[in-house]
Amino acid sequence: MSDKAPTVEELRQSVEGGVLWLEPGTAEKCAGRAEALRDGLRSTRRSLIATEQLSGFGGFGSGDALRAQFVAKATEAIDYIDRQIAIAANMAETFRAAGRAYANQEATNAAAISAVEVGQPR
Repeated sequence: MSDKAPTVEELRQSVEGGVLWLEPGTAEKCAGRAEALRDGLRSTRRSLIATEQLSGFGGFGSGDALRAQFVAKATEAIDYIDRQIAIAANMAETFRAAGRAYANQEATNAAAISAVEVGQPR
C-alpha cells in the first residue's frame, strides 16, 4: 500500500475503471466540499482582481515600479487560482461520477441477487 495520496486524475481513472468504492452519500458530500473550495477560490480571485487597480504609490518612478510588481504578482496569483478552480471543479465532477457509478453498480448487483433468490438464471 502506498502512502501517496491519489491525484484527481487517478481517482477519475478508478471511477471509469470501476474500481473506486465509496459509501453511499460520500461522493455527494465530497463533491459539495470541492464546490465549496471552488467557491472560496473564486472569492479570492475577485479580491485579487481588485488589486490590479492599485493606487497610492505616488507619482515617482519607484512607486510606479513597485505598483507594477504588485500587479504582476496579483496576475500570477490569479492564473494560479484559475488552475485551482478548474481542479476543484474536476474533483466535484469526479466525485459525482463515482457516486453515480456506485449507485448503478449497486442496482445491478441487487437485481442479480434478486434473480438468484427467486431461482431465475442470470
